[in-house]
Amino acid sequence: GRGVFKDMSALFPALRMGRYEHHYVFCLPREGAPALIVAIFHERMDLMTRLVDRLKE
Repeated sequence: GRGVFKDMSALFPALRMGRYEHHYVFCLPREGAPALIVAIFHERMDLMTRLVDRLKE
């Protein structure tokens, strides 16, 4: 996909992370469709704990 992102596949297959102002956006790319947004967290949150909890759901 387009844009600047960090590959987070070590946590979950194909997971990507982007940053916008004070937020981190986690998404999964999809073929022929926009990325699926998994979570949007503020930079002050415990990102990794919240993300792992979200991916378990």
